[in-house]
Amino acid sequence: MVPERRYADHERVSLLPTAPPGTWFVDPEPRARTGSGEPVGAVGCLVLNPGDAIGLVAHPDGIRSAGCCGHDGCSGPNRLCSACRAEVATLSDDCWTVVELRFEPAAVVVRTR
Repeated sequence: MVPERRYADHERVSLLPTAPPGTWFVDPEPRARTGSGEPVGAVGCLVLNPGDAIGLVAHPDGIRSAGCCGHDGCSGPNRLCSACRAEVATLSDDCWTVVELRFEPAAVVVRTR
């Protein structure tokens, strides 16, 4: 189940992470770009709290990390696997975006115990 977007203030400006620390979910929809509604990203992404990720490094292409005070996540995957350098996830944490880390479905395998 996809959590409801959470705001840090009453003006609905500052977003809290979509997934609380230690949790994750699979989003059946692509992330929609705020304002235009244009779909961004793949369907079926594993979504987690950015603070829970390990083994990732920033994409060398600076355009992938665009944003005014963080990463807007609108220019494709901006996180690479630190071991193989494959594009695996998109971090969004800009002031106007959702705060989450979305893994590309083709790049990860979800296993639960």
